[in-house]
Amino acid sequence: MISKSILSTAVFAAGLSLASAASSAVVAFGEDVGSDVVFTYSGSIDTTGLTLGSGSSQSFGWVGTQSGTDRFYAMNGYVRWTGAVTVETFGVALNTSGVATGDSFGYEQNIVWLDPNYVSGSAINGTLTFANTTLATMGFSVGQSFVATLPNDTITVNIGPVPAVPLPAGLPLLLVGLGAFGYLSERKKPA
Repeated sequence: MISKSILSTAVFAAGLSLASAASSAVVAFGEDVGSDVVFTYSGSIDTTGLTLGSGSSQSFGWVGTQSGTDRFYAMNGYVRWTGAVTVETFGVALNTSGVATGDSFGYEQNIVWLDPNYVSGSAINGTLTFANTTLATMGFSVGQSFVATLPNDTITVNIGPVPAVPLPAGLPLLLVGLGAFGYLSERKKPA
């Protein structure tokens, strides 16, 4: 028979393994929403290997190529982190009409742009909206994916809707463990 302490330890360990499965990378999804294009991004950035630089209070949103450099900007005030940042080519013209909400975030060759108060590894969430346009008009096709590689992290921009969140692989095991724990807790000890 499994003791309660062994079972509760197993349940706790399963919960920890599920909680630690999150990635530190930032992932953005661009999709047509009504008459607009909306990029939704979330994740976090490990700034290890990057050097903190100067900042600005400017607000803007861009995505695409300008002067041969591919860029993704969704910023309301920012600070520059420089280092070995390599970027896959968007190959589409720069669009400067974006409106950013949420956390400041962006990148281009050798630079990552973050909120001036950003702490390495903390959450980044936001949106970048381009009014009255479509992905096709901007030069994108659904299914494209672009990756920026940082010294200790990655940033991925996917063209297409945000996918549904699947159940974690360990969830059924966790539920069985919780059920067994409940069963053992309710059993009466023999007299």
